Amino acid sequence: MKFYLFLLFIPIAGIIPENSNHDEPHLHCVGNVSLKQIVECVLDHSPEYKSSRMELNVIKGKKIAAGYLFPSNPQISYMQSHRKQTNNTELFSGGLQSSVNGEILLSQEIFIGGQRKGRLDVADSEFAAQVRRVTVMERETIFHALVATLLYSSLLKEVRLAEELSELAKEIFTVAKARSEKGLSAPIDADIAEAESIRMNKLLLIAKRKLDLAKGNLTVMMGIPFYSDLNLIGEPRDPSFQNSDIAILTEDALKVRAEIQARDADIVAQESK
Repeated sequence: MKFYLFLLFIPIAGIIPENSNHDEPHLHCVGNVSLKQIVECVLDHSPEYKSSRMELNVIKGKKIAAGYLFPSNPQISYMQSHRKQTNNTELFSGGLQSSVNGEILLSQEIFIGGQRKGRLDVADSEFAAQVRRVTVMERETIFHALVATLLYSSLLKEVRLAEELSELAKEIFTVAKARSEKGLSAPIDADIAEAESIRMNKLLLIAKRKLDLAKGNLTVMMGIPFYSDLNLIGEPRDPSFQNSDIAILTEDALKVRAEIQARDADIVAQESK
C-alpha cells in the first residue's frame, strides 16, 4: 500500500511549482509610494481598463482589414468529368467513344461602388468612439484610485490621532485613580476618567476597522496583498483653478467630458453604418 501511495504522490508533487511568484506584489506598488505610483498600479491592474484597451486593438485590426484592396482571399476550384460510351449504336464507328473534360475556376471578391471607402469610414468612426471609451474608463479608474488613496491617507491620520487620544485618556485615568485612592479627589472622577478611556479605546478600534476596509479596497485595486506595507509619500495638494466662477468651471468641464464625446462618436459610428 505504501508503494502505491508513493506513486500517486509523484505526479501531484511535479505539478505544483516550487517557486510560485503569482502572489508576489509589484515592487513599485508597495512600501513608500507616491500618489502617481498608486494610480499607475491601479491602471496596470484594472481589468476593465485592460479590456477597453484590448477592444481598441481589436477595432484597430478591423480598420487595417477594411483597408485591404481585396476583402477576402482568392478561391481556386477544379472540376473534372470523364464520359464514356457504354454501347456502340453506330454501324461505322471504330469502337466505344470516351472523353475527359476539365475546368479550373478562379474567383476573387472586389469592392465596387465605394464599398471600401464606406468600410474605412465605419472603422474610423468605431475606432474614434472606442478611443473616447478608453478615455472615459481611464478617467473613472483614476478617479476611484484617487478617492481610495485619499480616504486611506485620511484614515491613517485618524488612527494616529485616536491612538494619541487613547493613550492620553489612559494616563488621565491612571492619575485620577491614584488621586482617588489617596483621597485627593472624589471617586466619581476616576469613574468618569475610566469611562472616557473606554470610549477613546472604542473610537480607536472603530478607526482601525475603517482603515482596514479602506486599505483592503485600495490593495484590491492595486493588485497587491492586504498585508503589504503601504505608505503614502508626500501630502496631496488641493487643486488650483485660474477662475473660481462656478458657471465658467462648469462650461469648461462640459467641453472636456470624455463620456459626452464618446456618445457623440457612437452616434457618428452608427450613422456611418
